[in-house]
Amino acid sequence: MTCILKISIFNETVWISREKWTCELVCKKWKNHEVIFHITTLLCSKKITDMKVINIHKRVIQQPKSKISNILDTLSSKNDQLWPNEKWPSMIFKNGLMEGARGGHGPIKYSIQKYKPGVQIEFNFIKPDGFIGIHKFEIEEIDSTKTEIKHTVKMYLSGKGILIWYFAIKWLHDALLEDCLDKVENNFSKEKVNTKWNFWVVTLRKILKKN
Repeated sequence: MTCILKISIFNETVWISREKWTCELVCKKWKNHEVIFHITTLLCSKKITDMKVINIHKRVIQQPKSKISNILDTLSSKNDQLWPNEKWPSMIFKNGLMEGARGGHGPIKYSIQKYKPGVQIEFNFIKPDGFIGIHKFEIEEIDSTKTEIKHTVKMYLSGKGILIWYFAIKWLHDALLEDCLDKVENNFSKEKVNTKWNFWVVTLRKILKKN
C-alpha cells in the first residue's frame, strides 16, 4: 500500500492509500473519547468513499468447549444464554438459526450466511445502509478446560454508514458485546461480572429511549 496520509482516530492508526483512497481501521478497545476533530478531518476528504473496519471482542471462559458451544446454539431462542436481551433489543430470527434466515436486533438487520452448530455463526449485514460486510461469533478450544468465544465485525463503511458507526453504533456495539461476554461468563461464575457502560453509551441510550 502506498501511503499518502496517516491519521489517528480514537488513538488508532488509519492509512489512506493512494491507489484506492480507502481507509483501514482496526478497532480495538477504545480508551478515550477524542473523536470529533479526527472524524471531521477524515470525512472532509471527498475522495474517501470506503473505510474498512475490523472490530473484535473476545474472552476466555474457564469451561470446556462443549459447554460454550451449547450456549452459542441458544442464540435467538427463548432460552438465549448468549445475547444480553435483558439490557438490549433481542436478536430475532423467526425461523431459528439456519443458513439464509433473515432477522437482526433493533435497527440492525442481517441474514445468516454460515452456521456450524457449536462452532461458528456468521451474519451478512442488510441494514443500515452503508454497512457492507459480516459479523460473526466463533468458539475455539484453548485446552480441555478453557474456551475462547470471539465476536468479529469485518465490513466496509460508506456514505452515512461512516457517521452512524463512529458517532453511535460503534459505541453501543462495544457495550453490547461486552455485556454479551459478561452473560456467558456469568453462566458459570458465582461472582457476577458487569462491565460498566461509558458516559457516551449511557447518553446515547437515553436519547434513543426518548425517541
